Amino acid sequence: MNSYFYKEIRQSNIERRIGVVNGAFFGVFAAMIAFLAHMAALRLNDTVFAAFYPDLIAKDCFAPLYIYIKVFAFLSVVYVLISYEHIVLGEIKSNRWYLLAKMGYSTKMMVSVKLLVQMILLLYAFIIGFVGTVGMATLLGYSFANVYLPALFLAGVVEIAFLCALTTALSVLYRFRSAFFTRWCITLTEAALIPLSDLTGYREALSSKSFIVKNGPFAPFSPSVSVYFVILLALIAVLYAASLFNAKTIAMYYDEPLENTDFTLPAGRVLARLDHRNGMFYLFRRKSKSLAAAVHMLIVVLVASIALFTIVLNLFYYRYRNNTVVKVGDTVYFLSDREIVSGHLDDPHIYKNDFLVFKAESDAEQIDDGKIVLIQNGDKLEAVPYAADLKDAEILGKLDSVSRWTGALVLMVCNTEGIILFLVLPLLTLLFFGSIKKLLEKKPVPIE
Repeated sequence: MNSYFYKEIRQSNIERRIGVVNGAFFGVFAAMIAFLAHMAALRLNDTVFAAFYPDLIAKDCFAPLYIYIKVFAFLSVVYVLISYEHIVLGEIKSNRWYLLAKMGYSTKMMVSVKLLVQMILLLYAFIIGFVGTVGMATLLGYSFANVYLPALFLAGVVEIAFLCALTTALSVLYRFRSAFFTRWCITLTEAALIPLSDLTGYREALSSKSFIVKNGPFAPFSPSVSVYFVILLALIAVLYAASLFNAKTIAMYYDEPLENTDFTLPAGRVLARLDHRNGMFYLFRRKSKSLAAAVHMLIVVLVASIALFTIVLNLFYYRYRNNTVVKVGDTVYFLSDREIVSGHLDDPHIYKNDFLVFKAESDAEQIDDGKIVLIQNGDKLEAVPYAADLKDAEILGKLDSVSRWTGALVLMVCNTEGIILFLVLPLLTLLFFGSIKKLLEKKPVPIE
């Protein structure tokens, strides 16, 4: 086992491109993104974000650390999706383990080592970033408490373990499926964890520093608080067991060299493989060029959308700060500058920095008393309850809808940290664009 373990470690520096140096860079990069997000969140004191996540807008080490474990989890999924063949699929899919299995190596051992090495590599990067985040927070003079460090560290480790177990199980279970299929399985499964953590109360418990300090570092993982942690551990155990159970199939077949050869066949002819286990034929064909074109277009649209979104919000905020009406058609947009109590039953309670949408209305007779209206008071725009003494010329519109989270998003994007943060996303996409393109242009692989 030791020789195979060391072989996997050496191979990780060549094929997986996440050796000692790159792993450290990965962790530090995640820590920098987390701190950018934290600095942007500090601007949201008077928004709905502060009401839901009060501990994440404080100058305390807990805030950047909590954001870090979420950022690292996201970047880890991106890394797996981009480098999936290098991590697991390429070795299992091309059946490089066949000869090793015939030489006496245990297939269960090889699967276990594969899983262990992946965890070690990601855990190494995670620890580097975790320590770096604590170090940056300490240099900035943030308050610090030992009690929440084990909770946040354990949460990050379990997320890594689940991702590694998921990728290994999918590779072993769905060997004859395309890489596109397994990537979608990973994406959808990881996305499903977000609402699950909300529904079980895990996110609320883990994001509350006061809860952890009061009840202890392992309180968020207690089944009496949330069953999320138990569910995640159970899924990890099931995925690992499924990988071991199906590992024996590795030594039951051998892929002919034809499978990795690019043939030019006569028109109307196709290449197929017979699976002796079920008597079915599986065709070989090139990856669809239309799929590659669609992915390329999706990347371009994503980058353009993020850039356009950032520009539009900053233009709105610039006009708002200069007391200029932001109007599109008969709709007027405004960011509340104070708390407003409406005298109208249909209007919600308005808080500072809520995003308000007004419908243009210049006829005061059509407006009920107490209805929130947007007026021009000298050089200043104000949202106030309607009163009979307001002149028609002063009224720009009546309240149509309120979005508290949109107001928080505007403030987060429209500052230096927010602009840098939102530009990182398209830059990351462009950084991995070459890898994605090469991935789609690989030689034909067997599909079902």
